[in-house]
Amino acid sequence: MKRDIQNKDEGTELKDINFVDDIMSWAEAKRQSKRQSKKLGKPILILHKKDNIKCKPFLVSQTISRIELLFHSITNEEEKIYSFDEVLDKRRVPTNAKVLAGDFYIYNGVFEDKKYLILSNKKLENNFYNFYGTIIRLQSSLDIAKKNLKNLF
Repeated sequence: MKRDIQNKDEGTELKDINFVDDIMSWAEAKRQSKRQSKKLGKPILILHKKDNIKCKPFLVSQTISRIELLFHSITNEEEKIYSFDEVLDKRRVPTNAKVLAGDFYIYNGVFEDKKYLILSNKKLENNFYNFYGTIIRLQSSLDIAKKNLKNLF
């Protein structure tokens, strides 16, 4: 089902990263991200807050890391949009591709015997948290997943 997305927190204008209430899965959010990116001509990431994990996150590094989330490229032949959970040979991405990237603190967490990589734009205290967001299963060939972490939150 095709529909226009609104960022409920921000009115009708979409920001670069948007949490949308009526999306239930990463697959649907990814489809909508690609659709909105093509429509607006720039990378737009749609996420939801339906998934929940409870854990005490452990900071991976004391510094903020820049994570590339979406690539939007238009060539003479076609328009392509890649998300960070897809295997992508960056040498094949045109140099003029628009990239949506964010600065995050990266944490490890364990919930129900599964490891998660947690991205946060804020430094977290050393406490247990209830996280609400989008769980994204990563392919093992991705750089971010090479340390036996297959779940991104």
